[in-house]
Amino acid sequence: MATIPANYPYGSTDEQIQQAVKELSDDIVNSAANINTVLQLAPLVQLGQNELQKRVAEKSAKTAEKAERIAIGIAAFSIILSFVAIGFSYASFKSDENWQKEETRLLGETEKEIISGQEANKTTNEILNGIKADLEKLKEFAARVKIQ
Repeated sequence: MATIPANYPYGSTDEQIQQAVKELSDDIVNSAANINTVLQLAPLVQLGQNELQKRVAEKSAKTAEKAERIAIGIAAFSIILSFVAIGFSYASFKSDENWQKEETRLLGETEKEIISGQEANKTTNEILNGIKADLEKLKEFAARVKIQ
């Protein structure tokens, strides 16, 4: 005959419930399915099995709740990380924009310096051409003076 723990099944451990269900089922089989034994023990077997299923369902629910919290945490972290990435991207964009403005300004100044240098070269060339022309005139004058 099966021994049923006190407070069966609610106050029993999983192992005690499993052992009691096994013993009760064995008693039903050993009684050659006597109707009185079946009517007496089947509800106890059903109570034990229901309690075990309830406990498994509770553990599954706790695990699912934990997984849900982890998923929410990961999603929140991903959102925060996305905003940080957007911030860095915007800062990089602004830095690049400022760099481009500065480079454009420097290129404009360099262009002005080049134009100014070209104008100075033009003036220098004009002066040198004037000096060259004066030297050629002097050379011709010297050649005429020598001839005379």
